[in-house]
Amino acid sequence: MKGFLIGLFVLVVSCLGFVLPWQSQPTFEAVKANYQSRVRSVFDRHGTLIEKQRLNTNSRRLDWIELGDVPRATRNAIVLVEDRRFYEHAGVDLIALGGLPYNWLKSGRLRGASTISMQLTVLLEAGSSTQKKSLRAKLRQIISAWRIERQWNKNEILEAYLNLVPFRSNLEGLRAASQGLFQKEPHGLSEVESVALANLIASPNASGERIARKVCRFLKVLDCKTIQNILAGTFAQKPRLPRHETIAPHFLRGIGQERDLFTTLDSSLQTVANETVTEQIASLGLQNVHDASVLVADYRTGEVLAYVGSSGRYSKAPEVDGVRAKRQAGSTLKPFLYSEAFNEDLIAVDTLLLDKGMQIQTSNGIYAPQNYDGSYRGVVSVREALASSLNIPAIRVIEMLGIDRFYSVLERLGFSLANRQTYGHSLALGSLDVSLWQLVKAYGVLARGGSDWQMTLNKQQPGFQPPRNILRSKGASWVARILSDKDSRASTFRLDNVLATPYWTAVKTGTSKDMRDNWCLGFSDRYVVGVWVGNFDGSPMWSVSGVTGAAPIWRRVMDQLHGNAVANQSFPLPMSTDELGEKPILKAREAKTILYPLEKTVIAFDPDIPLAQQVLVFESEEALPKSYFWKLDGIKRKSGFVKLADLKSGHHTLEISDSGEHAADQVQFEVRGLPEELGPNHSAL
Repeated sequence: MKGFLIGLFVLVVSCLGFVLPWQSQPTFEAVKANYQSRVRSVFDRHGTLIEKQRLNTNSRRLDWIELGDVPRATRNAIVLVEDRRFYEHAGVDLIALGGLPYNWLKSGRLRGASTISMQLTVLLEAGSSTQKKSLRAKLRQIISAWRIERQWNKNEILEAYLNLVPFRSNLEGLRAASQGLFQKEPHGLSEVESVALANLIASPNASGERIARKVCRFLKVLDCKTIQNILAGTFAQKPRLPRHETIAPHFLRGIGQERDLFTTLDSSLQTVANETVTEQIASLGLQNVHDASVLVADYRTGEVLAYVGSSGRYSKAPEVDGVRAKRQAGSTLKPFLYSEAFNEDLIAVDTLLLDKGMQIQTSNGIYAPQNYDGSYRGVVSVREALASSLNIPAIRVIEMLGIDRFYSVLERLGFSLANRQTYGHSLALGSLDVSLWQLVKAYGVLARGGSDWQMTLNKQQPGFQPPRNILRSKGASWVARILSDKDSRASTFRLDNVLATPYWTAVKTGTSKDMRDNWCLGFSDRYVVGVWVGNFDGSPMWSVSGVTGAAPIWRRVMDQLHGNAVANQSFPLPMSTDELGEKPILKAREAKTILYPLEKTVIAFDPDIPLAQQVLVFESEEALPKSYFWKLDGIKRKSGFVKLADLKSGHHTLEISDSGEHAADQVQFEVRGLPEELGPNHSAL
C-alpha cells in the first residue's frame, strides 16, 4: 500500500510539472547581487568604516557570507540535520518524499521531506520560510527545486540557503544567527554551536534545554549537563547583534538612509577631536565641567569634517547632542553686531568708544551691564573693544545700530529668535539661545565674506549652495581682520595664549551668564571650528573662561587641520581700506551720551529737604566740549544743573545739542510732588 502511494505521488508530481505555470528561477549571481542586508555600512570621506547601522527592526540580516568562510563542521551539521542526502538527490529526496503521502492521508498535514533546494525556492519566492502547507504548494516546491538544481550547482544552492534561511527571533542568515546568539563570526563557531544552529532552523522557538538534548543526540554525548548549561544560558537571553564601536554616534543621527553611505566625516580628525574633548574634560573635572561638543566644517565645500556631540563617559547625559542643543550665546554674537555697524558706517576700526559703567532704563527697571572681568578701560577703539570682547562698548554699538536692526541680522543668519519685544540691549551680549551648529554656520558666513552656505554630512549631497549675501563683505572682512589680531585682544587675553596660532585664524570666545556655557568659534583660510564646553544639566562651571575651557580644544583641532605647516598669514579677502574702497570714519563719542537722567526717569521732590537745596544735575559721559551744550525743554542752558523749584510737575525733555542745533542725544524724564501739589501746610524752607 505504501509503495503504491509513493508511485502515485510521483506520477502526480510529474503530471503537474506540465500543468503548473512555468516560473523561471533567478540565477545565483542575480540573487547574490540583489541581496540586501538589513544593516548598512557608513564610511568616512576616505572609505574607512565608521559604523554599521540596523535599518529594519523586523528582521536582522547582515552582509552576505561566502560558503568558503563557513566552517566545514557548520556546513555538515546543517546538511545532516536539514537534508542528509543533499549531495545525492537532484532537488527532491524521493526516499523522504515516500512517507509524505502516507502522512498526508493519515493526518491531513504535509510535513517533512523538504530538501534544502525546496526550502530555498520558498525563500526566493516569498522572502521567508512561511508558506501555506498545501498539496499545491508542496508540489510547486518540488518542481521549482528540480528546476533550480538544473541551473545552480550544489555549492551555490547551499551558500544562498545559508544566507537567506531564518533561525531565531528575526535573525536571518547564518552570519546574523552566529553574531546574534554567540557574538562571533561564523568562522569561529564550535561544533556544539554549529549543531545548535542547525536544529534552530526547524525549531526556531525551541528552548535551550530542548536544543541541547538534540545536540547531545546528534553528537552522541552521554553526559549532556555541560552542553545544557551552555545552551540554556545562551538561549535564555534575547539575541543581540554586537554593536560596532562608533567614533561619531551623534553625527550618524543626522545622515540619510542610503545604503553604504559615504559621509563627509574625516575619521582621523574625528578621533583627535574625541580624544581632545576627553582629555580637556578630565582636566576640568574639579571645576564642575562634564560636557563638551565640537563641530568642524570646510566652509568652501560645506562638508562637516568632525562632529562630537558629547564627552562620552564623562557626560551625565551622553545621549544629548551638544551640537544641536540650544545654549546661551554669550559674546559669540558680537562679531555680527559690529559687522552690521561697519556696514552702516556707524563705526570704523579706529572709532573710539567709552568703556565705562552705565545704566539703561528699561520697562523692567535699570539695566547695568558690566564687563566680564568687572573692570573698565576708559576710551577704547572698536578694534580693541571687539577683539577683547568688552561688553560696555558692545552696548553702545547696539544703541547706535538699534535692537530691531540687530534682530534682523540674526534672523538672516539663521538663528531662532522669539518675538522682537523679548530682547533688549542684552541681545548684544548674547542673551539669545543658540546651537553650536547655528554658530558654526554663522561664522562660516563671516569667513566667506558675508555669503550664505549650507553644511552637509553626506558626501553624495554637496553642501555648498549658490551664494546669497547675508552680510555685506565690508563689515565681514573688517570683523575677520579684528578677530585675527592678537595685539588688539592683548588687554584681555594677553599676547601669549592658545588663541595665537602660527597660521592665520580669526577667533572669538564667549561665556554665558553665571559661567554656564563656554564657547570658542574661529576660522582659518578654509576651515571653521566651533567648540562648546559646559554642562547639559545647566549647572555653572567654576572659574572656567573661554581661554581655559573651550579654546584649548579649538586650538588642537585647528592644529590638526593645518599640520605643522604655517598657513598664509593674511586673510584671503581684501582687508585694507584702499582695497575696500573707502577710508575709516572716526566717530569718537566725545561725551555726547546722557548718563543722567535716563529715559523715563521719575524725579520726586523730597519734603524733608528745603526746596531751594534740591537740584537736578545732568550727567554726560565726560565734560561737554565747547561745540555742545545742554538744552532743557527746548531752551539752551549755560550749566548742567537746574533747581527743582524752577521746574514744573510733569514731563520734560533734555538734550545735548551741537552749534547747529542738532540733537546728539535726548531723554525724557518726569518730575512729581512739587510744593504746589503738597497742600497749604507745606513749607519750602
